[in-house]
Amino acid sequence: MFSDVLSRRLPNGWAFGLPNERFVTDGKAYDGSGIAPDVPVPVFPRGDLDAGRDGALEKALELIGKEF
Repeated sequence: MFSDVLSRRLPNGWAFGLPNERFVTDGKAYDGSGIAPDVPVPVFPRGDLDAGRDGALEKALELIGKEF
């Protein structure tokens, strides 16, 4: 996720990319697990999808003090 991608093309025309770096912080890599959010919010739960809402975006706007 954090690495740059090394892009290559095969003789048959297919293209692929491989991560070619490893980023670590205090000896831990976050490529697989990602970085946990400070405020966990469900993303696209069925109720929000059915209601046409984006609860994660609404929470972010609430946290920065914007009305929606």
